[in-house]
Amino acid sequence: RAEKAAREISEEFKLILASPNITDANNELFSWIRGGATIDREKELYDYFDMLLQFVSKRIRGPNYARNPHFLHPKRTIEAFKRHDCEVDDSEQDNRLNVFAECLPENRDDKLSLKLESTNPCSETMFTAVVVKKTNSKVEAESACAQLLVYMRETYVTQWNRRFIWSLTMCRDAIRVYNFGNDHLLGSKDMRLTERDGRTKFIQLLVN
Repeated sequence: RAEKAAREISEEFKLILASPNITDANNELFSWIRGGATIDREKELYDYFDMLLQFVSKRIRGPNYARNPHFLHPKRTIEAFKRHDCEVDDSEQDNRLNVFAECLPENRDDKLSLKLESTNPCSETMFTAVVVKKTNSKVEAESACAQLLVYMRETYVTQWNRRFIWSLTMCRDAIRVYNFGNDHLLGSKDMRLTERDGRTKFIQLLVN
């Protein structure tokens, strides 16, 4: 069911991209995915990642999908903290990661929404951490993964009984998903946000 729902959201995304006059609130995101935006700084990609999460979250919570049988219930959404390049509150180290996201219930209250606006992430409740790089070169991709490895090691020091941790790297338009366990490391192939297939796979991950 998540796969069908992801295809529907991806199709809506495609229709907006095909429109000659984009009026969606995330028009900067669509312009970038079309390939018309130049990336000068990594921080610009933070906003694009946040916009994509918001796009999917609003569709999941919106009236058009309220009774959509493709969605599992209860529904939840993945949304990003507004503070970037920050430390994790319950970490003993001062290493910073670029973007953090948390899994929120559909019927969340204002306190949970305010938490994303005004607080630093906490590894105990955080859904995923993201390392962002401006290019998708081999060197940058390896550097992003190395940063995640350091962070995951710190997380297991404070949460020794944790089973696994989801993390992402975003090297320009290429998303790669990692599953870190205390005895394994699994990584996906690149999911390119500028390509329909890669975008659909990533949206499916957010919906599932």
